[in-house]
Amino acid sequence: MQEIKAYIEMYNKKYDSHPLFIFLKDSSIDPRKRLAIAPCIAHFSMSFADLNRYVYRDFESIDIFQEIINEHTIEDSKHSVWFLNDIKRLGFDQPMSFAESMAFLWGKDTIGIRRTTYDFCASIRYATSFERYIVLEAIEGNGFEFFTATCKAAEDLSLLTGEKYIYFGQHHLKMETGHATGETFLRLKEEVDNYKPSDEQREKALKLIDRSYEIFTRFNDDMYNYASKYNVGDNIIKRKENI
Repeated sequence: MQEIKAYIEMYNKKYDSHPLFIFLKDSSIDPRKRLAIAPCIAHFSMSFADLNRYVYRDFESIDIFQEIINEHTIEDSKHSVWFLNDIKRLGFDQPMSFAESMAFLWGKDTIGIRRTTYDFCASIRYATSFERYIVLEAIEGNGFEFFTATCKAAEDLSLLTGEKYIYFGQHHLKMETGHATGETFLRLKEEVDNYKPSDEQREKALKLIDRSYEIFTRFNDDMYNYASKYNVGDNIIKRKENI
């Protein structure tokens, strides 16, 4: 298992050099521009609760991996509320028609964001609990790197506005350890660490980690491209023509 976790960590270090993460941490750029990614990731952020509830969670087929996953996904279910609060505090809660909001969420700018949800559903829907756990660890690794970067932008913006940003700031980052969380994980950690996957499991795990990195690279590319084109003060409705 340690070899598999080291493989995930190798990819986590690669995220730090992605242009998105460099951009988010760059204090020379207006923090409002850096956090322009907020509405862009709405589809993934709001779909994540469904991914946890209807795809990841399984209370019937319980083993050490599924037990950890179940508790972790329950904790994660609160994050969509934090996201909506930050959307308001960032000034993106703009009046728009239902058609305009759908055109934005399903526009060309966010194709990679939407595909992230669908691709992870495809990766884990019929996977074993061990495989699901590996994908969860890969997702959490990216999450830690991502929220470490957004936290820098959120802190810089807080100095200007006096607002506290829960989803993009320290509050969320404290929950993102880069691994599964919860009392169940702590209780079973030693057993998981000492688990010896078969050669077939190991090979499948490494492929799932590779695939997760590909998915998140596209996700990060889309966010960076969106934020790069965004000008502070832009109304996101103007982007609906990109559908």
